[in-house]
Amino acid sequence: MKIGDLVRWAGTFAQRRGRADTGIVVGGPHDSRHEDTDTPSSYEVVWFDAGAIFWHAESNLEVISENR
Repeated sequence: MKIGDLVRWAGTFAQRRGRADTGIVVGGPHDSRHEDTDTPSSYEVVWFDAGAIFWHAESNLEVISENR
């Protein structure tokens, strides 16, 4: 996953229902791993429907179209 990729929320239907469905990666990866945790890399996403920017773990995002 990289900046410019088109993504959608990869959670369950119940999780997707309350979230904007499509967005674009504008930042990251940000490795938020610490010595005492194993938190995965996260990416900053602009969600089109919500008009907002949020950070999400890579496991919660699905790439729809890759930026070339």
